[in-house]
Amino acid sequence: MGDLCYHRRMIDIDAIARGFHAAFRAGALYAAPSASLPLDLGQAYAVQDAFNALRAAEEPIAGYKAGVNAQAAQRALALEGPITGALFARGARSPGAVIERGAFRNLVIETEVGFRTSRRIDRPIDTLAELRASIATIAAMFELADPGFGRVPLKGPDMVAANVACGGFVEGPAHAVAGIDLNAVSLVLRRDGVVLHEARAADLLGDHWQALAWLINALVARGLVIDAGQLLMTGALGSAQPATPGVYEAAFTTLGTIAITIV
Repeated sequence: MGDLCYHRRMIDIDAIARGFHAAFRAGALYAAPSASLPLDLGQAYAVQDAFNALRAAEEPIAGYKAGVNAQAAQRALALEGPITGALFARGARSPGAVIERGAFRNLVIETEVGFRTSRRIDRPIDTLAELRASIATIAAMFELADPGFGRVPLKGPDMVAANVACGGFVEGPAHAVAGIDLNAVSLVLRRDGVVLHEARAADLLGDHWQALAWLINALVARGLVIDAGQLLMTGALGSAQPATPGVYEAAFTTLGTIAITIV
């Protein structure tokens, strides 16, 4: 406990979190802590928790997400694996929504799969049967990712501390778990009818259920509790797309098609 308090004073977790929160509320760019501080990943998650607590006093946490799943992105940020962040209720947009790019700092569009939990989860999940029983529904998703930093060199702890680019999300119609062969799901993303990327749910860890289990267990290991009905997003399928104005249509096999318009 003494060492934790010592490091908290040295790094000043709360001051960094307050800086992120002030920038978020002002719609300003975030400052990268790594530019002046030797922030490690554990300290970065402490900043994220403090930042998210400030936001949660103003709006509910809607769920959680995994980010930086691609190995190339992990290498660029000097990360050894994916990272996690929180989703907030105000970030929700409906399918068909018109979304103003200017409402974000540097918006990118990602296609993902989302899961609604059927129960409270506060312990690790060990089996596929337990995992499936913990999920109520599956849906096609857009993530409205907003890293929030300017054109500055970034490290993994910067992304973690700033809550992993959580800008918003669009959730498609819910489908019962029993009716979905998750790893067989594939998708095509188009902007104004032009294909941007194609992807498969099985691209994540070679088994999307394993990607979901990793996310849940990583959150629980941090001491977080996932409430019944919360949303879990397992990470990008396909490339992150710059939010060029146009109509984005993501056609998922089995899960249906969702669309948004960026202006």
